Amino acid sequence: MTVSAQKTLSTPDELSEALEIFKSMGFTRIQLPGGTSKDKSFCSSAIIPVWNDEKKIFYFVCMPYNPLFHMAGDENGYTKKLGETPEQTVLREIQEETGLFVAESDLVYLPKSKIVVPDRYDKEKVHQKHYFLVKNFSGTLFNFDGPSRIDAETAAPVLIAAHLLKDCLFNGHKGAVREVAEILGAEKKEAQWLFADLGF
Repeated sequence: MTVSAQKTLSTPDELSEALEIFKSMGFTRIQLPGGTSKDKSFCSSAIIPVWNDEKKIFYFVCMPYNPLFHMAGDENGYTKKLGETPEQTVLREIQEETGLFVAESDLVYLPKSKIVVPDRYDKEKVHQKHYFLVKNFSGTLFNFDGPSRIDAETAAPVLIAAHLLKDCLFNGHKGAVREVAEILGAEKKEAQWLFADLGF
């Protein structure tokens, strides 16, 4: 099995096998699509749910991630992040990491999931974590082997079944997915049991 072939992870065994492949390549964790501002004052992440009508299950777009790249890198001198708002950051990161295109009007801010923590580099400052639900998108998920050519920080995106997220996301991202489950459960009949499926 190649990484690019393992697009949809529906069972614990599929998730476990994919995680081992990712780890062998240096991608030691799974996270939501997103990224930080140039000054590191905030990060913006996207929750992109995808309903599979055949399997009657929600999947979420997730990214294999190499945290060592972020901690050691200089972003290759990029200036594209300068002056971005949280919304602009998450829209750019979605396109760069996943290949999907999202209009700002299709973003829903998740206020209950916002997190403010001390900045890891300057304790006099704070770092804000923003989360957005993506209601609609266009395009096709990237499909390639190995690290992204943009910055090597991520591999190709994968779709992970809702009931498996408890085994791979960290707490901040889980909180945002819970908020999304509440929103979708009130809006969509097929999302009625999504909150229970998450198991966290």
